[in-house]
Amino acid sequence: MRSENKNPGRAPAAFQLLLATVMVAGAYGFLLQDRLREFPHALAGFGFHPEALASAPLSKQVHVIAGVFAIVLGLLQLWLPKGTTRHRAVGYTWVTIMTAMSISALFIQSRVGMLQILAVVVLGLLARAVWLARRRDIAGHARLMRILVLGATLGVGLFTALPGRVTWLMFFSGQG
Repeated sequence: MRSENKNPGRAPAAFQLLLATVMVAGAYGFLLQDRLREFPHALAGFGFHPEALASAPLSKQVHVIAGVFAIVLGLLQLWLPKGTTRHRAVGYTWVTIMTAMSISALFIQSRVGMLQILAVVVLGLLARAVWLARRRDIAGHARLMRILVLGATLGVGLFTALPGRVTWLMFFSGQG
């Protein structure tokens, strides 16, 4: 027996996720090959180079450290049981970390760029996600949190790992 699509006219969620993954991977591959031409020695020293983070400006240090915690806590939160006291505590901790990460992004460069625009969007989405949970719109909250965890931490975070950026330097070359 076939299951009915809950959202007629929309592709199934698994297909949407696959499509989004292919699009992000393609965009990352395109940008990576372009950046590797710009930074020919980008793969010079594979390993862990904490000095790359230590020598970065404070706003970048806060941003990277908050990003790591946001990814770990966000994925853990998607996996853990929902509606519990622990879920709420981890959720508020995650929102606080994402807020710190977004605010630190506003100070990474002196001009407004894509990172700063995304930071403001994420702050708005975080506020909406909390508002939805407080209104008891669990389906809306869950959908938005999946978008934030998978999109704002993993998806956008992937693009911080490009040659010349602190995250790349920490694992692939150690020097800019």
